[in-house]
Amino acid sequence: MRKAFALVFVLWSGAVWAAPNPAIQGVMAGIDAAAPGVKPDKAISVKLEKAMGILEAQLNNSRLSPDDLIYAHLYHAKAQYFLAVNQYHVLYRDYDREDARGYVYEFKQAINLMLDQTAKSGKDWKKELAEANWQAGDMSVRMEMDAYTAYDTFFPACAALGRAECKAMMAKAPKRNPQR
Repeated sequence: MRKAFALVFVLWSGAVWAAPNPAIQGVMAGIDAAAPGVKPDKAISVKLEKAMGILEAQLNNSRLSPDDLIYAHLYHAKAQYFLAVNQYHVLYRDYDREDARGYVYEFKQAINLMLDQTAKSGKDWKKELAEANWQAGDMSVRMEMDAYTAYDTFFPACAALGRAECKAMMAKAPKRNPQR
């Protein structure tokens, strides 16, 4: 009887957290495997573009659960960032700073959705929050777009969640000159 009551309570409270829907889950590992540091390759660009198409279709689907919406935004932003880095190295071209602002915006959107969902459901998004902050900060520094925000916002938030790379970046943070 207690088990049945506990199951009903968990289902009623929304505390059951499922994996992302199959379409989103199907592209997550491929996107993660294309992270900067992987040897640049035209085939990686093709895979990332395909994954982005799948995620864009999911984002245009108004029936995504709140959790799926978070994963779709997070992985879409990661795919855009990883594609830019891969194409930079494959095609030896400069980063598009305006596009990079769009990627940061999507990372911020995923971060804000995670914070909202944590407040509403109590789900622990710490791992994903650390990942989103790390990727947004890393991208901002790597693309020489907005190092200030990386060191002032993204890396501190990520370091507070315990991610080692963020702690290391905070230790290397450029020192500000005090204003007179």
